[in-house]
Amino acid sequence: MDKSLQKTLTKAVALILRPIIRLWMKKGFSFRAFEEVIRWVFVSVAEEDFKIQAKKQTDSRISVITGLTRHQVNHYRSINLEESPEGAKSNRSTRVMTGWLNDKLFLDENGEPSLLKITTGNTSFQNLVHKYGGDISHKAVLDDLLTCGNIEKTKDERVKLISKGYIPKANENALIEIIGHDAASLIGTLEHNLNSEGKGTFFQKKVCYDSVPEEFINAFKKLSAEQAQKLLESLNEELGKSAVSEKEEDKNYYEIGMGVYYFQKEDT
Repeated sequence: MDKSLQKTLTKAVALILRPIIRLWMKKGFSFRAFEEVIRWVFVSVAEEDFKIQAKKQTDSRISVITGLTRHQVNHYRSINLEESPEGAKSNRSTRVMTGWLNDKLFLDENGEPSLLKITTGNTSFQNLVHKYGGDISHKAVLDDLLTCGNIEKTKDERVKLISKGYIPKANENALIEIIGHDAASLIGTLEHNLNSEGKGTFFQKKVCYDSVPEEFINAFKKLSAEQAQKLLESLNEELGKSAVSEKEEDKNYYEIGMGVYYFQKEDT
């Protein structure tokens, strides 16, 4: 590898890792535990992204690519660190909300999410969860969305959607799941654009000034949040029209979307 490229990439990776390591250490985890994660990721990436066409990916080849021993490779191939019930739960809650926002069966005459009976009828919350949440119980999703402040119960035992963005407020594990998925999506876009050589790049822009006085921060946070929310709701409406609840075997499907985030750092 070119030494200049290695130096630049090392610096970039160090910047990316700083908030991750800070979070890791705040939660009381050691370097040794982080090293285990890194080893597993190396093996997983080598296995999935560096295959030779028409050849089985072996422990020996992964060992050559990663620098780990064959014994280590075999060990890390046998475990899956990405399995998480919190992630599955959050994802299903998001899918249920997306269905509620876009499926005409669950919208009123103005195109807004209807008040839903919890268990009775084709337009009930229970049927909504069955249609978009898979095999998870409607009570689990109901409790999750109530806890997160996305829905509320009315006096006549119906549920009302009051927030269109799923953010698990009371569950730290679910919040950390979101950090992982969202950060990976952003870095995945950056990697794609770096490798695309100007062809088929993904949209990737930001606005940033490093000399903004403190008294202007709250106003910009409010303005940016309001405009970003409008944009995301508009994009969600359009994207929801194309999403399907049941996939056909002979078609390819993709996870696509747009993320918006605010950042702030004190000038040092």
